[in-house]
Parts: sequence; structure tokens; C-alpha cells
Amino acid sequence: MDIDHLRFEAATGHQKPQFESIMKALLQLFVDIWILLKGLWSILVLVLLACWLGYHYYKEIRANIMEPQPTTFAITEFHSNYQGQYWVRLSGKLALEHRKVENVKGYRKSDIVRIFVPLVDTSWFPDHPVHAVVIFEPIFFSDVDNWAKSHTGDFTATGIVDSYGFRRLFPNLIAGSPIVFVRDGSRPKTFGELLSLAVTLVLSLALFLFVFTWLRKKFLNYMRG
Repeated sequence: MDIDHLRFEAATGHQKPQFESIMKALLQLFVDIWILLKGLWSILVLVLLACWLGYHYYKEIRANIMEPQPTTFAITEFHSNYQGQYWVRLSGKLALEHRKVENVKGYRKSDIVRIFVPLVDTSWFPDHPVHAVVIFEPIFFSDVDNWAKSHTGDFTATGIVDSYGFRRLFPNLIAGSPIVFVRDGSRPKTFGELLSLAVTLVLSLALFLFVFTWLRKKFLNYMRG
């Protein structure tokens, strides 16, 4: 065995423990930082979760506090008395000749549709503004004509206010101010339902953190050999 070969083995043998020491030091640094931030991270995640729930369900929470019952309006006075309520009961007449039908995704059957119908007063004409549109779903496409026949005359819609593009649905009609879309037959989620949703999200987050921590420990044990 020549001298150069011995020198190479000595050099590489010295470098290997040095590399392992550096890796262990880096891993220990990572663990120390993780322990330091773990508590802050959990608090931050809970704050972000609360903000997300508040942002997406603010109207539902507010309705539970401020609107125990739907606010009732006649369509003739709606535009002057509406003050941003989320849960409403509107009385008027459905302008069925102007209904808009569109397919609904997410149902097992492909012939499920959603129907948008302007709710107007008896003296309304197409050149008058529309202040409310009622949303009906789910309805089978084959039943639309029979459904329309059963909804002639006076009609009262009760539901929560939703958002849609009026111009896209009714390009030939005039949107009034205010203009609301009412999802017939709906109501705000109760505090119990909102609490169940929050608990489900928290448990899902806890499960994710548990799996992440378990995988991290496995990885660290593997790297430490």
C-alpha cells in the first residue's frame, strides 16, 4: 500500500466524523428553533383560523345576534326600507317569463338546475328596475315547466341574501339599487352549527400537526442514526 493511498484514507476518515458533527449540530439547532416557535406557532394558527372563520361567516354570526327572525318586506317598499339585512322575507310576484336556468355542479344527477327569477310588484314592466332575484334549487330540469306553473301569482320568498352577477344573468333588465339575491328556503347557520364547524377544523388541524410531529421525530431519529 503506497503512501498516497494511506494519506487519502486518513483524510477521508477524518472528514467523515467532522461531517456528522456538523449535521448533528444543524439538526440540534433546528430542534431548538422548533421548540422555541412551537408555542407561538400554535397561537398563530389559532388566530388565523379565527380570522378565517370570522371573515367567511361574519354575516352568519351577526345574523344569529341581530336577526333572530327574517325581516319582512313588501317588494314595493323594499328599495326604501332595506338596510343590509342578511335574512329576509320578501313578498311580490315572480317574473317567470324572465327566469334564468343554469346547471348546478356537484350533484350526482346531471339534470339538476338552479333557477333565478326576478321578484317584482304587480305593476312592474321590463323597463323598470329589479330590486330582488329569488334563487330556487335543486330542481330537475324536466320539472321546470311544471314548477313555473305552480309558482304563478303572489309569492313570498324567505331566505338569506347571496351575491351573484345581475348583468350576467339578466343582460336585458335593469338592476335597481339595492339589488339582492335571496336563496329561497335557506336560513343562517345556528351558533351550534358554526361551533361544530369550528371544532371540526380545529380537530383537523390538530391531526395534521400530530402527523407532522410524528414524521419529524422519525426523520430526526433516522438522521441521528
